[in-house]
Amino acid sequence: MNCSSLTYFCMSFSVAMAQMPVDCCLSVKNQTIDKIVVADYYPQAKGCALDATILVTRRKKTLCVPHDEQWVQDVKKHVDRLKRRCKENGYKVPICSLLGVPVKLFHFWKLQQWNSD
Repeated sequence: MNCSSLTYFCMSFSVAMAQMPVDCCLSVKNQTIDKIVVADYYPQAKGCALDATILVTRRKKTLCVPHDEQWVQDVKKHVDRLKRRCKENGYKVPICSLLGVPVKLFHFWKLQQWNSD
Protein backbone atom coordinates (compact mmCIF):
# COMPACT_ATOMS: atom_id res chain seq x y z
CA MET A 1 0.00 0.00 0.00
CA ASN A 2 1.53 3.30 -1.01
CA CYS A 3 1.41 6.55 0.95
CA SER A 4 -1.45 8.13 -1.03
CA SER A 5 -3.65 5.03 -0.58
CA LEU A 6 -2.96 5.02 3.14
CA THR A 7 -3.80 8.73 3.40
CA TYR A 8 -7.07 8.21 1.50
CA PHE A 9 -7.99 5.27 3.75
CA CYS A 10 -7.31 7.28 6.92
CA MET A 11 -9.34 10.25 5.67
CA SER A 12 -12.26 8.00 4.68
CA PHE A 13 -12.20 6.29 8.07
CA SER A 14 -12.17 9.65 9.89
CA VAL A 15 -15.17 10.92 7.91
CA ALA A 16 -17.09 7.70 8.54
CA MET A 17 -16.40 7.84 12.28
CA ALA A 18 -17.48 11.49 12.47
CA GLN A 19 -20.87 10.55 11.03
CA MET A 20 -21.62 7.86 13.61
CA PRO A 21 -24.69 8.84 15.64
CA VAL A 22 -24.33 9.49 19.36
CA ASP A 23 -27.30 8.56 21.53
CA CYS A 24 -28.05 11.75 23.48
CA CYS A 25 -30.87 12.81 25.75
CA LEU A 26 -32.87 15.57 24.10
CA SER A 27 -34.35 16.65 27.43
CA VAL A 28 -34.23 15.69 31.09
CA LYS A 29 -37.08 15.10 33.48
CA ASN A 30 -36.55 16.48 36.96
CA GLN A 31 -39.14 14.29 38.61
CA THR A 32 -37.89 12.15 41.47
CA ILE A 33 -37.84 8.44 40.79
CA ASP A 34 -37.97 5.87 43.57
CA LYS A 35 -34.51 4.36 43.97
CA ILE A 36 -36.05 0.90 44.35
CA VAL A 37 -36.94 0.75 40.65
CA VAL A 38 -33.46 1.74 39.44
CA ALA A 39 -31.09 -1.11 38.53
CA ASP A 40 -28.22 0.85 36.98
CA TYR A 41 -27.07 4.26 35.76
CA TYR A 42 -24.45 5.78 33.51
CA PRO A 43 -23.42 9.28 32.46
CA GLN A 44 -24.55 10.60 29.13
CA ALA A 45 -21.86 10.49 26.44
CA LYS A 46 -19.53 13.42 26.04
CA GLY A 47 -20.43 15.51 23.03
CA CYS A 48 -24.12 15.70 23.92
CA ALA A 49 -25.71 19.09 24.51
CA LEU A 50 -27.13 18.25 27.96
CA ASP A 51 -25.27 17.16 31.08
CA ALA A 52 -27.42 14.21 32.14
CA THR A 53 -27.38 10.91 33.94
CA ILE A 54 -29.22 8.00 32.38
CA LEU A 55 -31.04 5.78 34.85
CA VAL A 56 -31.91 2.23 33.83
CA THR A 57 -34.96 0.76 35.55
CA ARG A 58 -35.41 -2.89 36.47
CA ARG A 59 -37.72 -3.13 33.45
CA LYS A 60 -34.90 -1.88 31.19
CA LYS A 61 -36.42 1.56 30.57
CA THR A 62 -33.93 4.42 30.29
CA LEU A 63 -34.68 7.77 31.86
CA CYS A 64 -32.74 10.99 31.30
CA VAL A 65 -32.39 12.95 34.52
CA PRO A 66 -30.36 16.03 35.52
CA HIS A 67 -26.86 15.08 36.58
CA ASP A 68 -26.47 17.60 39.41
CA GLU A 69 -29.71 17.10 41.38
CA GLN A 70 -29.37 15.75 44.93
CA TRP A 71 -32.02 13.05 44.44
CA VAL A 72 -30.06 11.72 41.44
CA GLN A 73 -26.91 11.53 43.56
CA ASP A 74 -28.90 9.63 46.22
CA VAL A 75 -30.17 7.12 43.64
CA LYS A 76 -26.64 6.60 42.31
CA LYS A 77 -25.31 5.98 45.85
CA HIS A 78 -28.10 3.46 46.44
CA VAL A 79 -27.27 1.55 43.24
CA ASP A 80 -23.55 1.59 44.05
CA ARG A 81 -24.23 0.29 47.58
CA LEU A 82 -26.45 -2.47 46.20
CA LYS A 83 -23.82 -3.55 43.67
CA ARG A 84 -21.09 -3.49 46.32
CA ARG A 85 -23.11 -5.70 48.68
CA CYS A 86 -23.90 -8.13 45.89
CA LYS A 87 -20.23 -8.37 44.97
CA GLU A 88 -19.17 -8.84 48.60
CA ASN A 89 -21.66 -11.70 48.97
CA GLY A 90 -20.75 -13.43 45.72
CA TYR A 91 -24.09 -12.41 44.17
CA LYS A 92 -25.80 -15.08 46.31
CA VAL A 93 -28.11 -12.68 48.13
CA PRO A 94 -31.65 -12.75 46.67
CA ILE A 95 -31.62 -8.99 46.05
CA CYS A 96 -28.85 -9.41 43.48
CA SER A 97 -31.15 -11.36 41.20
CA LEU A 98 -33.37 -8.28 41.05
CA LEU A 99 -30.76 -6.16 39.32
CA GLY A 100 -32.13 -5.66 35.85
CA VAL A 101 -35.41 -7.56 36.36
CA PRO A 102 -38.82 -6.36 37.56
CA VAL A 103 -39.21 -6.10 41.32
CA LYS A 104 -41.19 -8.99 42.76
CA LEU A 105 -43.42 -8.31 45.72
CA PHE A 106 -42.08 -11.19 47.81
CA HIS A 107 -38.60 -9.62 47.65
CA PHE A 108 -39.84 -6.17 48.62
CA TRP A 109 -39.19 -6.64 52.34
CA LYS A 110 -35.58 -7.59 51.58
CA LEU A 111 -35.17 -4.36 49.65
CA GLN A 112 -36.50 -2.46 52.65
CA GLN A 113 -34.04 -4.28 54.92
CA TRP A 114 -31.11 -3.21 52.75
CA ASN A 115 -32.33 0.38 52.55
CA SER A 116 -32.50 0.76 56.31
CA ASP A 117 -28.76 1.39 56.85
